[in-house]
Amino acid sequence: YGIDGKYFWGPDVVMAIDYKRDERNGFRSQFATIGSTSTQLLTPLDDATDRVDAAVRYQAERWFAELTYSGSFYDTGAASLKWTNPFGLALPGTDEGQMALAPDNDYNEIALAAGWHGLPGNTTIALSAATGKGTQEISFLSYTINPTISTQPLPMSNLHGDVDVTRADLTVTSRPWSSLRLRGSVTYDERDNSSKQAAFDSIVYADSFLTYGDTTNPSYGFERFRVLGSADYQLLETVDLGVGGEYRQLKRTGTEQEVSQEDFTDGWGRITYRPSGYVGFVLRGGAQEREPDKYDVAVAEDYGQNPLMRKYNMAYLFRNYGELVANVGLWTLPVTLGASAYYADDDYTKSQIGLRSGSTTRYGIDLNWAINDKLSAYVSGGQDKISSLQNGSSTFSSPDWKGDVDDDFDTVGAGFAARFSDDLSLVLGYTYAQGDSKTSIRGVNAGAFPTVRSQLASFKADFNYDVTERLGVVFSWWYERFTSEDWALQGIGPATLPGVLSLGADPYNYRVNYATVSLRYAFGQSAQEATE
Repeated sequence: YGIDGKYFWGPDVVMAIDYKRDERNGFRSQFATIGSTSTQLLTPLDDATDRVDAAVRYQAERWFAELTYSGSFYDTGAASLKWTNPFGLALPGTDEGQMALAPDNDYNEIALAAGWHGLPGNTTIALSAATGKGTQEISFLSYTINPTISTQPLPMSNLHGDVDVTRADLTVTSRPWSSLRLRGSVTYDERDNSSKQAAFDSIVYADSFLTYGDTTNPSYGFERFRVLGSADYQLLETVDLGVGGEYRQLKRTGTEQEVSQEDFTDGWGRITYRPSGYVGFVLRGGAQEREPDKYDVAVAEDYGQNPLMRKYNMAYLFRNYGELVANVGLWTLPVTLGASAYYADDDYTKSQIGLRSGSTTRYGIDLNWAINDKLSAYVSGGQDKISSLQNGSSTFSSPDWKGDVDDDFDTVGAGFAARFSDDLSLVLGYTYAQGDSKTSIRGVNAGAFPTVRSQLASFKADFNYDVTERLGVVFSWWYERFTSEDWALQGIGPATLPGVLSLGADPYNYRVNYATVSLRYAFGQSAQEATE
């Protein structure tokens, strides 16, 4: 639940505040381990999240300035869990296990934004800067609750989690001539993790046995720098040309990772063709490249990884992509038809083990009909296909198997909006979607996993009624039905996974009715009254 409002302090100053609170109570499934056995449990869920956003904005004739504050505060009544070992006492003292759950944490941020327009060359400048801090203060659990294991004292009792966030960006748009539009932006984003670190020399694995050796808790951060630019030129009355590019640099800071820095570049071109006021086409294509500065095999081996493996989010990537968009108006009829097609091809040419290639194909079509000034309707449909190929090794050496994953998604939707009077309106929308995921393996122990399937049907209705000029009420009803078939949950038993005791849960299958009532009230003098 929540509340929000705005206060208009004269014609130039607006103050706004928005408060929301989410509370959750219940249980969710969680796997917990003792020794080499794993149990699926129902862990408690008892938490609340408070979010506050406040802003003050001054709007002049050619410039504005805005100061904002955002805060998020998470509080849980279930920060840890104890459970009984259902497999019996395989080792002394393992009758119970203990684990930590999500801890309390806070985040506070202050941001300043400003902009100027109407500058020479029809130029607009916008800039913003923000600084924030996330904190976590909660005591650690003990190494173990197994009374037969003797450990060293914890090197610190609290993480004293402290993460500083800094963001700044500058955007400039200009139209020096009627046929030329320019845009450029520069962004800097940093996350400085100064959480406390220490060497933990007594490591207990799953409340079962003790190993020695210094292990320091990691601390990860990053610095990101981004430059983007584009230009659009009207070549002919019916033809526009556009070019653009982007450069990004990412530096990973804190605890060492396999790749400490990478560069990303993207270049694209676009042509827009409008042969008439009823028909328009946009063709866009480009290429992207992500280049890691180097891959530290020593760090990967410290993490127990195959030195030939490359994580897909850190590996070299080259992508080609293209998109076609068409919009057609049916002459004098109040009907518009839109269609789009997108294709992208990914190559991880420098990876021997890991993701090797991928492709994405997407199609969409939509039809909008403005029946009259009070009634409109739409129909839409789309299809997504995502395929990937990866190499793996069953011997922790060279590749000896390949995995293919093919995901298909189909979506259709329809709806209408009706305004029965100046005070009464209704919006209805229906969506149906289905997805299939197929996985097959070639090589060692080759075979195919059963297909994972899902279906979603969703219907939403919004009923708006203006009781008075100042008071409005909105009634919303949302019905959703979801079904799925997932081999990873169906039919799992001791014969399949002898070291796992599951809840015997079926795949996700639910039916939900969700209703809301919202009130909106405007205080003070309205804009129309002020003008009059």
